[in-house]
Amino acid sequence: CRMCGTTDKKHKVYGFCEDCYWKSDQWKERQNKYRENNVDKLREQQRQYSLEYVKRPEVIERMKLKHNQYKYDGNRNLALEKANHQCEECGISQTDHFEKYGKDLYVYHIDGNPKNNEISNLKPLCMSCSVKRTSANR
Repeated sequence: CRMCGTTDKKHKVYGFCEDCYWKSDQWKERQNKYRENNVDKLREQQRQYSLEYVKRPEVIERMKLKHNQYKYDGNRNLALEKANHQCEECGISQTDHFEKYGKDLYVYHIDGNPKNNEISNLKPLCMSCSVKRTSANR
């Protein structure tokens, strides 16, 4: 091998063994040329991968947890549990809401302050009740 000098490993190309070829300047140069010549193809592959990635159950769960932590200081699930996973105004269950609208129940900030994430300020609402509440506040 031109890089590590070993003769024990299988030869890959350009005088490099399988391990060193991937580290070589020749390989990096070939990769850069390929990327330059196939920008649109690679961009489309990345777009397709991203679309599939966000559909994975573990990714969806991780995104929900991050959203819960960011927007509700981690109290969203506690507010849902307190309301027995139902809309506090009309009583539709979280499961029925998901079947009807394809979305989880909303958690509404009662005082309108998104930074006030006390459980007493969070109220689970269905899509319909949330729209009514938002319209009434305008």
